[in-house]
Amino acid sequence: MNAVVWRTLKRHRTAFIILVILTMISAGLITGNTYLEGKLLDSLVYSRDPGLFVLFFGLMLSFGILRLVISFFTSHFQILTKQKTVLELNRNIIFRLFTKNTLSILKWSPTTLSARINDDVTEIVSFFADTVLRLCSVIVSTLTITVYVLSANAEIFAIMVVFLPVYFLIYVVFHQKIYRVSLEIKGK
Repeated sequence: MNAVVWRTLKRHRTAFIILVILTMISAGLITGNTYLEGKLLDSLVYSRDPGLFVLFFGLMLSFGILRLVISFFTSHFQILTKQKTVLELNRNIIFRLFTKNTLSILKWSPTTLSARINDDVTEIVSFFADTVLRLCSVIVSTLTITVYVLSANAEIFAIMVVFLPVYFLIYVVFHQKIYRVSLEIKGK
């Protein structure tokens, strides 16, 4: 069955690559827009230069409109790609199951078998169409922020490199206790 899944996903590889690229561009625009917001505030508070304010505002507006357009096409393309892949994969798996000479298929009712196949296929395709895209977005944002912090101040970057793993370790060890204590505090 793995061969059927991989063959179908490979047929839609170009669509998934386009989705990853659009998602990475969108993540870069979001991170860049955050940087521009900081520069916009700096232009208001420190330099008090109206021309600089208009420039940053225009850039932010352009980034926002571009991100909106990319987001529209990404969502539209993602939904279509997911549905096409799910339908094709369902069809291929059911065709393959019923062309085999196996008696184990006869134990299942057609409705149950179809529902289970559809649920599994939807889960697999959602992993590639949703989870992988979010992972790419997080990677782009993390790399962009890392480069910015490193170029802005190497000492702050070194402190972050030391303390983020410590924070993560503390969170992993104590997250249940923190959750329990916060529920108790909310209850009071």
